[in-house]
Amino acid sequence: MGSGIDSLIYQLARRLGQRNEVEVFTFCTDYEDVSGFTVHEEKIPFKRNRVVRQLFAPLFISTWNHLRNELRDYDVVISQIYPANLAVVVPSHLKGPLNVVVEWSTPLQPYARIPERLYVGLVKRLNGLACRKADRVLVASGFVKSLVLKEWKVQAERMYLDGVDFGLFDRSKASAERVYAAYPGMRDKPVLLYVGQIAPHKNLVMLLEAFSSVRKTVTDAMLVIVGSRTYANYYEQLVKLVQQKGLQDAVVFTGVVPWEALPDYYAACDVYVTCSLWEGFLRGEAYALARPMVAFDVTSHSDSIIDGETGVLVREIDAQAFAGPVSDLLKNRSERERLGENGYRWARQHLDLDMIAARLDGYLKQLLNEAESKAG
Repeated sequence: MGSGIDSLIYQLARRLGQRNEVEVFTFCTDYEDVSGFTVHEEKIPFKRNRVVRQLFAPLFISTWNHLRNELRDYDVVISQIYPANLAVVVPSHLKGPLNVVVEWSTPLQPYARIPERLYVGLVKRLNGLACRKADRVLVASGFVKSLVLKEWKVQAERMYLDGVDFGLFDRSKASAERVYAAYPGMRDKPVLLYVGQIAPHKNLVMLLEAFSSVRKTVTDAMLVIVGSRTYANYYEQLVKLVQQKGLQDAVVFTGVVPWEALPDYYAACDVYVTCSLWEGFLRGEAYALARPMVAFDVTSHSDSIIDGETGVLVREIDAQAFAGPVSDLLKNRSERERLGENGYRWARQHLDLDMIAARLDGYLKQLLNEAESKAG
């Protein structure tokens, strides 16, 4: 829970399961009840330990062999993240299923601690191995498509994959009142919202610096940060910065919010903001509630934000440069509404998860038909 990629797997599996037999294989699940597909949890020691689960899972040989044996009977194996993306190719290519890897890219910067840098460096190398050995590689953005070609000489196929569940993110049903009940201080205030992991590459230090500048011109503005505290030391650094800036009453850390409650948080905000320096794809849930987005013009952000039409892309990576357009939007309701409505229409056309799942379903069936034809 709380991971963007994992929630996407859940959403796609539920939809693909309406027309296919779908099973999700994982080393650890927080979901107690799913519908439309089944979940197979491979048993490994210390599964709740994130380091063990995300780094050492392939070293449990009996578990790895069992996983590979289970996968042999499937027509297609779609893997998204390390270590699962190695299951079909290590120690040798698994004969039988079509191997489709979804690559999101792995940031190396700005991790400062040596263990973190070693970990993301290793994962990046192993993701490259998985992509080079895959039958097909799918990416959600032009940025990652170029990156995969440049670094690993792999020609990936671009396809919108990370979409919006408009059944859940329904602007006619979402209610800011439910958020105000939990956080009364937000009522009648200009609100900025960030949703995502609390991790170094999300650049939340700069977001807090920018928000401190915003408060100089929009003195009653609030910032709500929703997401899992993935890196505890980084979260503590952010809390100390909030205290140093005197923003204790203006910044809210909610932790992980239940998926079904997220639309209410978007309904309660005026502008969605992220200072992230690295995204494989910037999610578009804010558009479902007709909220504009502001981000730096880096990595894949231009795949989600049409500058001046659905939001603002800030070209200079600087807190003051970011604060300027955010303050302008908070003070200009008509411009916020124009950008938000444009974003809503664009997301309806490109990011509807029902449409994305149907397209993926057709794509996979076409690949299987081509493979059967070649095999006679």
